[in-house]
Amino acid sequence: MTTNNDIPILTRPAFFAGQQLRAADLGALTSYHRELSWLHNRSLHNWGLATGYSVTGRTDESQVVVGAGFALDSQGHELILTDEQILPVPAVAGDAKGEPATYFLTVSWLDDEDISPEERTGVCGTSGAVRRPETVNLRWQDPNDRMPGSAFRPGLDVVLASVAVQRCRLAGDVSGAERRNAMPEEIPYVFSGQTPPGGTIWRFWPDDTSPIGVSTQVSTAEAGFGATPRYVAHVIGPRDVEFGIEGGQRAVVEGYPDVAGAGASGFELRVILPLEGYAGQGDNTVLLNPEEVVHDPNFPQMLTVQLGWHVAWVGVEG
Repeated sequence: MTTNNDIPILTRPAFFAGQQLRAADLGALTSYHRELSWLHNRSLHNWGLATGYSVTGRTDESQVVVGAGFALDSQGHELILTDEQILPVPAVAGDAKGEPATYFLTVSWLDDEDISPEERTGVCGTSGAVRRPETVNLRWQDPNDRMPGSAFRPGLDVVLASVAVQRCRLAGDVSGAERRNAMPEEIPYVFSGQTPPGGTIWRFWPDDTSPIGVSTQVSTAEAGFGATPRYVAHVIGPRDVEFGIEGGQRAVVEGYPDVAGAGASGFELRVILPLEGYAGQGDNTVLLNPEEVVHDPNFPQMLTVQLGWHVAWVGVEG
């Protein structure tokens, strides 16, 4: 029995020393654990195919082979097939227009009363079920069937394969396009951060003698990446500078950021500075990366202190 929010009403069996156990007591223990397992499955896991349940069949063959497998339906029932099964294809000539008819091969849950149990004789002429095998309902279903009792039920009838049938044979190879994976999709781990404004240390790159840009080391240790992620980074800070006699000229400092030496705990951000040129048009034209600015020995310090250049980054792992 379940409430309206699909949470079963559970009573956990308890036992005491000297208690006379009856079949109903042990049955209640089994039912408790089954209901708890189904609740766990439907609450915390996706329904669909977990492992196995391969289906093979080729064009013109009259049967398919289903491999052992494990799946969950939308109610949390475990659908376990322990042995390979061979199923004949539906005995149909085709659809109403004479074209190949489409069928789903599905697996679904069987209630206890639908499974033949192993029985045993007890005392005083009693007998009853002692074990029920793990078995499932494998069947062909017409996806367009709307008849009660045979209609396809998404979530309860888990699709293993789809086939096209004509003249009681496969009109094409078995297709697995309709299969649904119960395993959760891998969710990437994403973390972002930035270096401190005014505290990001820049230096000439590749060296002080013939620099073509600047670089800084970026620590990403706070993210706790387990492997090297994919990094995206850019520089934050003003680009306008004044230089020349008494700062009478304006220029723009800009470059191309490039992540290098990436690892789980950090990377080097290199900013390649193009050769001196001009940016803008007309009255808005300004110098771009003038040599007397970007090759000045104090240029890296200017980026740190005056412009406050710092790095914003995002890392994606997985």
